[in-house]
Amino acid sequence: MKLKSKQVLLLIFLIFIPYLLTKVLDFEKNLTIVSIIFVILIFISYRNLGVNNQKIENLISRLNSVQTLFYVLSLIAFILISQNYYLIFEIVTWDVPSYLVGSQEIKNGSLPFETQWESKGPLLTYLYYLFSKMSGHSYIHFRVISDLILILLSVILFFYSYNISKNKIISSITSLTFASMCSMRWYVSEYSEYFSLLFVGLDFYLFSNSNKTNSSYIFVGILIGVSSLINQASVLFVLPYIIFSTVKLKYFYKSVVSLFIGGFSPHLIFIIIYSFNGLLDVYFANYISIPLGYSADTSESSIYEMRVWFREFYDFNKLLYFSLIGIIFGYLNQFIISIAKNFKLIRSDLVLLNLLVSLVIYFVAAHNYAHHLIYFIFFVSLLALRISKNYLQIAIAILIFIGSSSIFVKSFDTAFYNLNNLETVQKSYPMHQLATEIKNKFDGNSFNVFALDYLIVLYYLEKPNYSYIVHPTNHFADYITDVLEEIGKIEPNNVNKLLDENPDVIICSPKRIHNGKSFKNEEFSCDPKDYSLEYSMIETEKFRIDPKLEYYWDPYRSINVFVKLNK
Repeated sequence: MKLKSKQVLLLIFLIFIPYLLTKVLDFEKNLTIVSIIFVILIFISYRNLGVNNQKIENLISRLNSVQTLFYVLSLIAFILISQNYYLIFEIVTWDVPSYLVGSQEIKNGSLPFETQWESKGPLLTYLYYLFSKMSGHSYIHFRVISDLILILLSVILFFYSYNISKNKIISSITSLTFASMCSMRWYVSEYSEYFSLLFVGLDFYLFSNSNKTNSSYIFVGILIGVSSLINQASVLFVLPYIIFSTVKLKYFYKSVVSLFIGGFSPHLIFIIIYSFNGLLDVYFANYISIPLGYSADTSESSIYEMRVWFREFYDFNKLLYFSLIGIIFGYLNQFIISIAKNFKLIRSDLVLLNLLVSLVIYFVAAHNYAHHLIYFIFFVSLLALRISKNYLQIAIAILIFIGSSSIFVKSFDTAFYNLNNLETVQKSYPMHQLATEIKNKFDGNSFNVFALDYLIVLYYLEKPNYSYIVHPTNHFADYITDVLEEIGKIEPNNVNKLLDENPDVIICSPKRIHNGKSFKNEEFSCDPKDYSLEYSMIETEKFRIDPKLEYYWDPYRSINVFVKLNK
């Protein structure tokens, strides 16, 4: 058999055999076996597909001649369809309604943390308010507009990759891998990490194309500082640039000083503002005491949980899973070869350094939340740039193209209906209907609401939470409440004291979710018998059983809504 025939046969094996094995193998360890076979095929391909084939080169050349606009528009179409499939569910993550409710007080002239407390940085509150304003205070429009962040991140990946490789196939692999991974239910586009990652990614793109002067390091610091004003953990992305600056030890000191001057500048503005408004204690609490407590209050992220994460992608889309494994192990093979020649190359590899920091953020956060890996998804997609064999590039491109196409086709009908019927879809949301029912119980709008669950109702009603703490689970996190009590923002036993004040509306559940588990509420009562003398109760069973309520539907979690009598 000629070498070319062997190459073609191995390429076919690399693309199709692992997937076919998933269809015929039926035992507990089939994922492990199939993954090992696929990795072995990757390493074999490096030995036997070492000669780049002219026909492959010609194919890549033709694909590179396609207009860049086509690739970008295709990417945008994929993101809009894959993300907006989830519009059929009112709630995919409960964090988003919490951030939205916290942002509402901006319109009244309040600073973040002044009247409503959320755990993220103050800039996220302003960005959420801006996007909410752009959406006309429509929850479903806000969700669609948030796709803009994911689109921008994918475009950054595409153009960074093209600047490095001058290869639109590789550029498409990196950006489409990222967009495809983000199409999974864990990664809807409204997460704070995306907003933060926009500045981290822009920082990475601009620095990579800069002349690496002191002004470049100052600008890096500014963007990382801005990013940390959204999500505190992103401050760690200063580390790759500190390590990179050691490449030229002569300028190390100046580079590091420039980084810290730039990084501190955005915070200095907020420190001055919060100092003048007597809120410096809560600002520092949000950036020092509470984040440290969050990391200490751990379930410990582990290698096992990373295995679970990979398995979920396997279950979500097998071809996407194989694309990801192909990129990682294709890079590792090239990495081992490069490091064997010169270990010091690690210091100048910003992709690898940022990838490692992304993993540090996940393990330091130590709560096993999938959205903590959003940074990792961004930078792991860039590993495709380091795959030097065009056969493997084509194999991964085929896998990711077929995988993303299957995601697109599966999502298209539902997403297309959602996008063409936004108002109808929103009106069908059960909590939107509940909010209307609550509003109809009152003659005017001068009523307050204490939401210990289902916060999205507050956003529909355009009401702040009756409590200073917005997110329900944060009421029962000692690392939060102890700090806020110490600086005088809340009182001990805060929830029960607020309930004793008899708010006009109380929304709660006898059970609550924490770290993915359901617990009976022991901290306060949500029993209708305890509210029967002063409150009437809205019938909510029809809302609770509505499959559109949330992606992760909990059959045991009730919705208790109490409305004060004679209000």
